[in-house]
Amino acid sequence: MAGASTPRGGNDETSAGIAPPSVGQRLSHYHLRQILGAGGMGVVYQAWDEHLDRDVAVKVLRPGTLTDERARRRFRKEALLLSKLSHPSIAVIHDFDSQSGVDFLVMEHIPGTTLHCMLMRGALPEAEALRLGVQLAEGLAVAHNVGILHRDLKPTNLRVMPDGRLKILDFGLALFRQPSSDAAAAETPTQGLLGTPAYMSPEQLMEQPATRQSDIFSFGIVLYEMLSGAHPFRRKSTIETAEAILRETEPSLSRYRELPELLEHVLKKMLAKDPKLRYQSVHEVHTDLTRLLEPIGGTSIAPPPTAQRKRSRLRRPHDWALGVVGAGVVVVALVGGVFTGLRHADKPETGAPRSEASVAVLPFADMSSGGDLEYFCDGITEQIISSLTEVEGLRVTARTSAFAFKGRNVDAREIGQRLGAKQLVEGSMRKVGDRLRVTVQLVNTSDGFQVWSKSYDPDLADALEVQEEIARDVARALEIGLAGAPWALPAARATVDPEAYHLYLRGRFLWNKRTPESLAAAIGYFEQALARDPRFALAHVGLADAYTLLGVYGNMRPAEARTKARAAVAKALALDDTLAEAHASFGLLQAMEWNWAAAEDEYRRALELKPGYATARCWYALLLVERGQADEALVQIRHARDLDPLSPYVNVAYGTTLYLARRYDEAARQLETTLEMNPESTPAYETLAYVYAAGGAPERALQAARRGADLAGGPTPGLGYVLASSGKAQEARVVLDTLVHLWEQGSGSPGRIAVVYAGLGNRDRALEWLEKACREHDAWIAQLKVDPLFDGLRSDPRFGELLRKVGLEQSPQEEH
Repeated sequence: MAGASTPRGGNDETSAGIAPPSVGQRLSHYHLRQILGAGGMGVVYQAWDEHLDRDVAVKVLRPGTLTDERARRRFRKEALLLSKLSHPSIAVIHDFDSQSGVDFLVMEHIPGTTLHCMLMRGALPEAEALRLGVQLAEGLAVAHNVGILHRDLKPTNLRVMPDGRLKILDFGLALFRQPSSDAAAAETPTQGLLGTPAYMSPEQLMEQPATRQSDIFSFGIVLYEMLSGAHPFRRKSTIETAEAILRETEPSLSRYRELPELLEHVLKKMLAKDPKLRYQSVHEVHTDLTRLLEPIGGTSIAPPPTAQRKRSRLRRPHDWALGVVGAGVVVVALVGGVFTGLRHADKPETGAPRSEASVAVLPFADMSSGGDLEYFCDGITEQIISSLTEVEGLRVTARTSAFAFKGRNVDAREIGQRLGAKQLVEGSMRKVGDRLRVTVQLVNTSDGFQVWSKSYDPDLADALEVQEEIARDVARALEIGLAGAPWALPAARATVDPEAYHLYLRGRFLWNKRTPESLAAAIGYFEQALARDPRFALAHVGLADAYTLLGVYGNMRPAEARTKARAAVAKALALDDTLAEAHASFGLLQAMEWNWAAAEDEYRRALELKPGYATARCWYALLLVERGQADEALVQIRHARDLDPLSPYVNVAYGTTLYLARRYDEAARQLETTLEMNPESTPAYETLAYVYAAGGAPERALQAARRGADLAGGPTPGLGYVLASSGKAQEARVVLDTLVHLWEQGSGSPGRIAVVYAGLGNRDRALEWLEKACREHDAWIAQLKVDPLFDGLRSDPRFGELLRKVGLEQSPQEEH
């Protein structure tokens, strides 16, 4: 099955236990409004406190986090202590409660971005790193003074508010983190550890009790990252990283930049292996960092705003108060769960084409005081990209690559180099009463200077129309700026109910997170949009895409998901047969139903309507390679990568295409490059494990497979296959038992189980599960003809019969 349904491009995470509450529900007097994120501890929602009329963050703990009443009492005690802490650098705890078996923690809602996102582009300026370090020391010292340890200090648990103030999140929560499954425990040497191994102190890795010095060691890693842009001990796998923390000395900061000798001394003392040789209190760290900050004119408070420079430069989140337009955060991949990373997005890209007619639309900045327009900013950006993609002769950077620069401090010229774009569209939005204030500008990437700008003041009800107006104005501005190219301007779409449009944007905002929880919430918003406007074609497409991905991820039976998606996309096409997104989604469903020729026709139609639609081109490439047309597939996937050079999904799909074409060396290089951009991509590690295994590198395959399973939070088919094919049959069967259990519980897929049996050399059981996958129209079936995983089955007549059944008959040469 092509594209989004390809297992290598999907999310290998599965949900187990009690499902989290849906957006729109209430927990006690907290009305859940939207999902903000999800992690090892649970799902975080933005919610409305109906008693005190304020926004809060509600963290719903995963089932099993608090294993018994004793753990619950201990957690409540620590939450009570935290609730009494009062410091600007500590996120306030408001409440802890349980309802119908659901444990949840209510915290201060903090706008801004995580330190992790800020570090995606590399090191921070020295003064900024020290300023944030001083704030972190202040907050940590207050907690330590009352006996509270953090235990899981890392950049994702540190948030920087729009005014530059750092907030520490998730104090003490690592104490209650449990392994996700028995199989995960069997496969992950660090499974008994409480926290994140890459940020643990040596004593924590040795499973000794955490102390204040343990927090100081983690603090040292974070400070090192802020100053260097690199983790001092990061290696290819979790095991190797842990070994480095235990035994290796951190590289000198002089490798990255010139910094004061005292700063090197501070870091060495914070990162000493022996706790007795570290700082004995955070107060000491604070004293030394303050001493370093003072000579360069810094304070622990955010610096005052300065006048806006004429040259356009994307600034850090707290600079948006100046009215500068632009933005962007790390985007979650088109298919593949929560893809985080693009840590090395500043690294020069050699493959991005340069065209005189090329533009990138950067995510609009939310300038509202409460930060409540983010979904709308993202939505209007995406719609402008979509409209400009219809302009004949104009190459438009796809959404995922453009969104890689959201909220990051990158010069316009550098963005142009990375994306191969001659011009950038930047925008900002704020709400004034019942109206919006939208400012847009066009910037040359050659020199960073503005060439066109315009402001719009629509009513909220006119948001859809202004999106079309902006796209047409930008196209006209590009016509002037690019030697009068004769643009064919996009025609406006039929108007829809304004409230339905807002609901649709909220749905797409959640859909782009690609987690089971966010997809379920997105479906709710799409359904609400359609309840208001049943003729809203894009909302029907959104509904189809959400159901399709739930089927791919194994969170809904593929047959059920396919039925729901088919009904939705049929309605979309009946309403608007010129919608490229609808044709691409229909092509995906046709491929899932083995209508290969019809799928190709739909992809071709989508690309006729929108040649710059990278998603359709990517899905088409995978369809071609799965049918054995590798050369044509490579043309299409390279074109998709040119359109969307920073997309994690497109880059993984490129590696998958090379793998299925049996070009293993090229596939390995492509996936290794993808992991440099996105070091926490589960699908990239999973596919790389298959590539190494097929290329005769079993040790590297096992390393990649274990890392992929670590990131997925549980055993994966890749881990099972590599263990089996490398002679570790007993360990492989632990993975197999877990995958079978998930299948029996209604999650997972039979194709994943067949893969492990194939690795074990159990032909009969592998074919038995492939038969089940065939009945389910499982995603793995699409790759049956070309996937090296199944080479051991090809000589069996039953395998040939399976291929004939799905219309992918192999040649006599392939049978032998």
